[in-house]
Amino acid sequence: MYGICLFFCLSLNAPAISEQALSDLAVLSDQAMNGRKTGTPGAKRAAEYIRTRYKEIGLAPVSDNYSQHFTYSSGFWSQAQGENLVAQIISDPQKPFIAITAHYDHLGNKGRLVYNGADDNASGVSALLALATQLKNTQTNYNYVFIATDAEEQGLHGARAYFDNPINPKKNIILNINLDMLGIGRKKMRLLALYSSELKPYKTMIEQRHNTSKAHIKMSRGRGFYPDSTHRARRQILNASDHSIFRKAGIPFVYFGVGVHKHYHKITDNFENINKPFYRASIENLLRVVTLLDQHFVAQNAS
Repeated sequence: MYGICLFFCLSLNAPAISEQALSDLAVLSDQAMNGRKTGTPGAKRAAEYIRTRYKEIGLAPVSDNYSQHFTYSSGFWSQAQGENLVAQIISDPQKPFIAITAHYDHLGNKGRLVYNGADDNASGVSALLALATQLKNTQTNYNYVFIATDAEEQGLHGARAYFDNPINPKKNIILNINLDMLGIGRKKMRLLALYSSELKPYKTMIEQRHNTSKAHIKMSRGRGFYPDSTHRARRQILNASDHSIFRKAGIPFVYFGVGVHKHYHKITDNFENINKPFYRASIENLLRVVTLLDQHFVAQNAS
């Protein structure tokens, strides 16, 4: 009965949540954010917007004002500052956490050219907010921590900083869901899901959870993210985003993304080039997948 009610409620709410996600994406990729490069006023504006949305959703702050400040090396002699935005939902203090991550930084600008980073990765942050909205209004089996990471483009520094000084000890995290580039579906209209071996039992369920002409999920061990499918490409995608830090810590992960496309790290990665129907459908698919994982995922070392 719980599962039926949950699916019915999700079916009613998903269109509104996906529409809000598209609105969030538009704001985060607006010219006013000036490309969201770490440490710039544009990045600070983006952080403030995410903070405001956390509050609107009703997420609990993990630290003061959701902030986790950190320092990282930006050269031989220089240090730079970053800021992760971390929030949580506690269903039961005795239960473990699922960590949902998406980096909000991008490349900034070069003179008058602004790299708005709509797909990379305003799309992932907006999806994180969508999932938080759903989970906040759902009876969940796990606790959740939402980490909008900074300085990913500089070398995954935000995710690494989270583990160097973890607000939630990493031993409490049983799964990472990483979201990075979700808005340009290309010809096959698919959202790829790179997964660790622990997710293999859920592969069929995830792929069949929702599959429409507008978007579908394709589970992958590395193929499809890059133009070639060599072993080198698999190594690249395993280390290409924040899921790499969780993977190296031995935490199961699933990374959702569309792979490299013609707008990647170009000034054309803007809101106008987001495939809106694909993005909405992908958000609705992700809402269903996270519901599935919350109901069925069991850590291999769980008692």
